[in-house]
Amino acid sequence: MGLDKGLSIGFCAFGVGRSVINRTEFYKQDAEILSSLGHDVRVITSWSGNISDLDLLVVWWWNYLWMWGSLAHLSGVPTIVTGVYDLQAFTQLAMGKRWLKRWGTRFGDLHVFISQEEYQKVPEATHIKRETARYRPLAVDSSVYRPAGLNVRRKEPFTILNVCWQRRTNLHRKMVLELLEAFARFSTEEKDSRLILAG
Repeated sequence: MGLDKGLSIGFCAFGVGRSVINRTEFYKQDAEILSSLGHDVRVITSWSGNISDLDLLVVWWWNYLWMWGSLAHLSGVPTIVTGVYDLQAFTQLAMGKRWLKRWGTRFGDLHVFISQEEYQKVPEATHIKRETARYRPLAVDSSVYRPAGLNVRRKEPFTILNVCWQRRTNLHRKMVLELLEAFARFSTEEKDSRLILAG
């Protein structure tokens, strides 16, 4: 699926206003990247948005792919979906919601996973064809976020900040236990260090 310049792209995030999209980095950055590549990006936040005149649909989260994906399929509009599927939280959904979320996966032409675990496990648990799945881990822009070197004189301890909703499924998915283990090893060498878990 090529992304030639000048495409009309629907950027779908259900139930959030434009102000949320403009201030939430993962939405904002994706929309800005698509715009910077020369595409006309239309933000769609409800099921009533017209998509038949679009060249491509980008859907954030699989929860509502059943809705937009089925409409896009009927209109012949290819669909890319990304975000977090969260298989553990999926099992806690009501039966009807589980059915819709799983059924909706058949409508994605390309499924982009940011977690290797989800890339490996979700296709087997859903209607996602392996050839339509891609793994693209999140990355830090080191020109914007750059840790101070350990040898730099600091007034404050070397600090690692982790932001995670402190729920069992998130602790596993965001690898908080692995972070604790890594920090325990790191802090024995770098005594003036701290780990902040926020959430």
